[in-house]
Amino acid sequence: MTMEDLFEILSESVSCGSGEFSIRLNPGHSLYKAHFPGNPITPGVCLIKIATILCSRVAGRNLSLYGASEVKFLSPLRPGGGTPVEFSVTLLREPGDYRAMISCDGRAHARMKLSFK
Repeated sequence: MTMEDLFEILSESVSCGSGEFSIRLNPGHSLYKAHFPGNPITPGVCLIKIATILCSRVAGRNLSLYGASEVKFLSPLRPGGGTPVEFSVTLLREPGDYRAMISCDGRAHARMKLSFK
């Protein structure tokens, strides 16, 4: 399975350097068999990668991550359940500094500032 198999975009709204995305995590993805069996949690590095993919959609081009700061994982994000995961992505300044906020069911799971080339 690939990273793209980890999630699907259910809805997106992109405008003027920002985007709102609803995604569904794939509870059958192989990474959840290892992280952690019987108690799956989405790894933080995967949340950063998903945020990178979504920032690229906002930018309209493939972005290469070269820095992350103010990364806070506030609560575990588990796959499954019926509630979509919400990603909010905002361009902070050109050429490629973004803030990403991740929540589900009104609960904040992570926030980060990402820098891209």
